[in-house]
Amino acid sequence: MRRRWMLWGGLVALSALLATTGVAITAAVTRTPERHVEAYLRALAADDAVSLRLLAGLPATAPMPLGDAGTPTTLAARATEPRAGGRVAVIAVYGERGIDMATTVFVVEPAGFTTPTGWRFVEPPIATVSIAGPVGIAARVNDKLLAAPASDGSAPRIISAFVPARVAARLESPWLTSATETVRAGNGPSAVDLDGEPNRRLERAVRQQLTGFLEECATQRVLFPRGCPFGYSVADRVLGEPQWRLQSEPTVSFSPAPAGGGYRVEGSATMGIRAEVQRLRDGVIEQLDTTAPAGVVGRLTLTGTTPELVIEAPAP
Repeated sequence: MRRRWMLWGGLVALSALLATTGVAITAAVTRTPERHVEAYLRALAADDAVSLRLLAGLPATAPMPLGDAGTPTTLAARATEPRAGGRVAVIAVYGERGIDMATTVFVVEPAGFTTPTGWRFVEPPIATVSIAGPVGIAARVNDKLLAAPASDGSAPRIISAFVPARVAARLESPWLTSATETVRAGNGPSAVDLDGEPNRRLERAVRQQLTGFLEECATQRVLFPRGCPFGYSVADRVLGEPQWRLQSEPTVSFSPAPAGGGYRVEGSATMGIRAEVQRLRDGVIEQLDTTAPAGVVGRLTLTGTTPELVIEAPAP
């Protein structure tokens, strides 16, 4: 089941407890280090934004980190050893059984009179995750859309999430097929590198652009159309104007561009040529009807709503 926006309320509605029974009940819910951590994890599992903010110790004005993209089935906490200043380390196991489980060490301390809870985290359990991906392609992280990175790739996309929430990221593009990559915030890798493969829709769009380019080249009535990746050499005299035609639909292949993002595109097609030719050795006139290969190389960028293909000039 896909997790969407955090619900204001949920299984751990500490705000309701505060409203109905007061601070004493809330403090009782978190009267031990383990109970405090378990209450926090239950709020995370339930997407309970109100309780998460309270239990994590986030200021009211702080941006809300991402919650859990999964459906956790297991959470458990146990205290290990006391630390200086009355602090206690708590080991917690959290996640979906049989899919991914995270073991996290939280450090909590007595809350005193600073919060309505019995304990508090020494530092809010928040971690950042860096999201990398192709230039010009947006990403969706836990159903939140992240804008495409800068055209020079210099601006990384950094998101924050509650520890140990599952962060699920994928590319958001109609032109690429992308797998969903997941990490547990604060556990394991702190970066996600998204990659995608050109899909059939992109292949069709590029093929259409190549077809239009080659058909435009075919309107030139010369043996070697200017700026075009094909031609035909004839040793005899050509009478009249040669006529070109696109004989076969282009085939297309993609590979990562060497620098600056995007893709290198290689296309190939067969061009047909017809011409009236007079043999120099005996003056006999023949009808030339043959084919010539066309090889196209270009650079493809996906920064807009339409793929942009820039075709390289053919070698002289």
